[in-house]
Amino acid sequence: VIYTNEEAFWRQRGTQRWVLRGDTAYFQAIANGRRRRNTIPLLWDRETLLQHPTENRAHVDGFYKALFSTSPRGGLSLAPSFWDPHQLVSDTENAALTAPFSKAEVWTAIKGMNSASAPGPDGLPVKFFQTFWDVIKPEVMALFEEFYVGAIDLSRLNYGIITLIPKVAGASNIRQFRPITV
Repeated sequence: VIYTNEEAFWRQRGTQRWVLRGDTAYFQAIANGRRRRNTIPLLWDRETLLQHPTENRAHVDGFYKALFSTSPRGGLSLAPSFWDPHQLVSDTENAALTAPFSKAEVWTAIKGMNSASAPGPDGLPVKFFQTFWDVIKPEVMALFEEFYVGAIDLSRLNYGIITLIPKVAGASNIRQFRPITV
């Protein structure tokens, strides 16, 4: 069954020729071509050529950490007169904003998400959370409770997977790639 599904997939992607003759060279060329297109074989770091995947990863990581990090700023404060009194949060609004998350509130947010969206870093699509809400509700609500009381390490939630899209053919400098976060 698996082979039949794979064969159907590749039949749709390529010509009928290799399926009819069992031409694995055609299959290998398609698979290897895609791998070559999606791989960054080398990068230049100023005057140094980086060819090893570990070096490339370290260079990309360092480049984007430096680009997106901020230097600490001390003494930044706004004068009380900066805010218009009508723009301040009322006591009622403050109570609503600082209240613990309710099951209904979390479920409304999950229901409102696009069920066909791509899975997150955990590999679970939104449809999973919508379908199995009754089963996973205690664990999800425990996560929200930990967040509310400040007992959760937010660094594990605040990250993305960066994919580099070349801006030009044959890109070899990190500035020739456009980062997108998935």
